[in-house]
Amino acid sequence: MFEINRKIGKLAAEHDCVVLPGLGAFVSRPLGAQVDLERNFFSPPARTVSFNMSVSKDDGLLSNELAHAHEISHSEAAQRVDEFVDKVKAELNTNGLFTFDDFGVLRKKENGYAFTPLHPEESALGLPSFYLKPLVRDIKEAQNIDNEEVATKEASQWRRIAIVLLILPFALYLFWIVAFSGILSDERNINLSSLNPIRIPEKSTIYEARPAQHVIEEVVRKENPVEVADESGDEPAKVRLKKNYFVVAGCFRNEMNAQSFVSELKKEGFNAEIFDQKNGLYRVSLAAYEDEKDARRMLFNIQRAYKDAWLYRRL
Repeated sequence: MFEINRKIGKLAAEHDCVVLPGLGAFVSRPLGAQVDLERNFFSPPARTVSFNMSVSKDDGLLSNELAHAHEISHSEAAQRVDEFVDKVKAELNTNGLFTFDDFGVLRKKENGYAFTPLHPEESALGLPSFYLKPLVRDIKEAQNIDNEEVATKEASQWRRIAIVLLILPFALYLFWIVAFSGILSDERNINLSSLNPIRIPEKSTIYEARPAQHVIEEVVRKENPVEVADESGDEPAKVRLKKNYFVVAGCFRNEMNAQSFVSELKKEGFNAEIFDQKNGLYRVSLAAYEDEKDARRMLFNIQRAYKDAWLYRRL
């Protein structure tokens, strides 16, 4: 009898229904977890157990468990279950209640039976209900933490700005080399001075600002051609004007490179020449002109193909 008493609570925890033949059944119903925010109360998932008198037909669960545990026949096990149920009925009629070990108490009432579990707040998973304590953080402590977080973010932002300011000049210089130095167009036109973004004028060169073009003037002390009277004395002889405006396409330190560049320009139809050599540089012109307007017009048109071309004026 004692073994059957203990098995009922175990079976009720594992099955939804445990029938006591001729008396009723313990019916289990699952409940989800519940949270009461007003009382800060938490109830884990559980199973509620009630007693239903209308379910009294033997389902064989209790007798099968007993037969398997004691290695007895099913009929003998069923007989022991019936004897146990008769004992439960006798105590209910005599004392008005029957206690199931570590499970609960079944009480007799006028209209039936009522079951009270011994651990109503304990879930089927073994988790008890409990109250949550609200987390209260000191206001000053919270403010200090917030201030530290703000200071850390500001310091991180300033570090990023400093890194950008350090990298920016190098990035601009690399952009200038690629975009304006002509390093990708024709390497023969490149010397070390071409990589300097700041143009340093030569000692004998004067830079003159022009509205639309960059004109470099070098002052060379030479006498200009003059008009000479012929023997008859009637009219002065006309002297051919010297071409002093040169559209410069490149400067080279090596004369062979300069001659090679002149040859290529002539193949393209330009009247190219090395018109000047000074300070170790050979200047190559695309064309030479007597009139400054013609030279500027040529410079404007040629800069579409030779963007680094410039105008040289010799006085």
